[in-house]
Amino acid sequence: RTRSELQLRELTLRAEEEDARMYSRLLCGMYDQISCRYFASGGYVHPLSKKSFQGIVNTKQTKDQDLEHREQNPNSEDIDDDD
Repeated sequence: RTRSELQLRELTLRAEEEDARMYSRLLCGMYDQISCRYFASGGYVHPLSKKSFQGIVNTKQTKDQDLEHREQNPNSEDIDDDD
Protein backbone atom coordinates (compact mmCIF):
# COMPACT_ATOMS: atom_id res chain seq x y z
CA ARG A 1 0.00 0.00 0.00
CA THR A 2 1.09 3.52 -0.65
CA ARG A 3 1.65 6.06 2.06
CA SER A 4 -1.46 8.01 1.02
CA GLU A 5 -3.60 4.84 1.15
CA LEU A 6 -2.37 4.10 4.66
CA GLN A 7 -3.04 7.68 5.69
CA LEU A 8 -6.55 7.53 4.23
CA ARG A 9 -7.23 4.28 6.11
CA GLU A 10 -6.00 5.81 9.37
CA LEU A 11 -8.12 8.93 8.90
CA THR A 12 -11.15 6.81 8.04
CA LEU A 13 -10.71 4.72 11.19
CA ARG A 14 -10.41 7.85 13.31
CA ALA A 15 -13.57 9.30 11.74
CA GLU A 16 -15.47 6.05 12.36
CA GLU A 17 -14.34 6.01 16.00
CA GLU A 18 -15.44 9.63 16.45
CA ASP A 19 -18.78 8.82 14.82
CA ALA A 20 -19.29 5.91 17.23
CA ARG A 21 -18.40 8.10 20.23
CA MET A 22 -20.79 10.85 19.17
CA TYR A 23 -23.57 8.33 18.52
CA SER A 24 -23.03 6.85 21.97
CA ARG A 25 -22.99 10.27 23.64
CA LEU A 26 -26.17 11.28 21.85
CA LEU A 27 -28.09 8.14 22.78
CA CYS A 28 -26.83 8.11 26.36
CA GLY A 29 -27.77 11.76 26.81
CA MET A 30 -31.23 11.25 25.34
CA TYR A 31 -31.74 8.12 27.41
CA ASP A 32 -30.78 9.97 30.60
CA GLN A 33 -33.19 12.80 29.80
CA ILE A 34 -36.01 10.42 28.94
CA SER A 35 -35.37 8.37 32.09
CA CYS A 36 -35.41 11.45 34.33
CA ARG A 37 -38.66 12.65 32.82
CA TYR A 38 -40.12 9.13 33.01
CA PHE A 39 -39.56 8.87 36.75
CA ALA A 40 -40.52 12.50 37.41
CA SER A 41 -43.81 12.12 35.55
CA GLY A 42 -44.82 8.83 37.10
CA GLY A 43 -44.05 6.62 34.13
CA TYR A 44 -44.92 8.82 31.13
CA VAL A 45 -42.62 9.27 28.14
CA HIS A 46 -43.60 11.84 25.55
CA PRO A 47 -44.32 10.17 22.18
CA LEU A 48 -42.00 12.56 20.33
CA SER A 49 -39.14 11.60 22.65
CA LYS A 50 -39.69 7.95 21.79
CA LYS A 51 -39.93 8.81 18.09
CA SER A 52 -36.71 10.86 18.12
CA PHE A 53 -34.78 8.19 19.98
CA GLN A 54 -35.99 5.43 17.67
CA GLY A 55 -35.31 7.56 14.60
CA ILE A 56 -31.66 7.96 15.59
CA VAL A 57 -31.28 4.23 16.22
CA ASN A 58 -32.95 3.38 12.89
CA THR A 59 -30.77 5.83 10.98
CA LYS A 60 -27.61 4.33 12.44
CA GLN A 61 -28.76 0.78 11.71
CA THR A 62 -29.64 1.70 8.13
CA LYS A 63 -26.26 3.36 7.65
CA ASP A 64 -24.47 0.30 9.02
CA GLN A 65 -26.46 -2.06 6.80
CA ASP A 66 -25.79 0.12 3.75
CA LEU A 67 -22.06 0.16 4.47
CA GLU A 68 -22.03 -3.59 4.98
CA HIS A 69 -23.83 -4.08 1.66
CA ARG A 70 -21.34 -1.83 -0.12
CA GLU A 71 -18.39 -3.73 1.37
CA GLN A 72 -19.85 -7.06 0.26
CA ASN A 73 -20.82 -5.76 -3.19
CA PRO A 74 -18.24 -3.15 -4.17
CA ASN A 75 -19.22 -3.16 -7.86
CA SER A 76 -22.98 -2.92 -7.37
CA GLU A 77 -24.73 0.30 -8.24
CA ASP A 78 -26.66 2.17 -5.58
CA ILE A 79 -30.41 1.99 -5.93
CA ASP A 80 -32.21 5.24 -5.25
CA ASP A 81 -35.74 4.71 -3.91
CA ASP A 82 -36.65 8.34 -4.56
CA ASP A 83 -37.12 7.81 -8.30
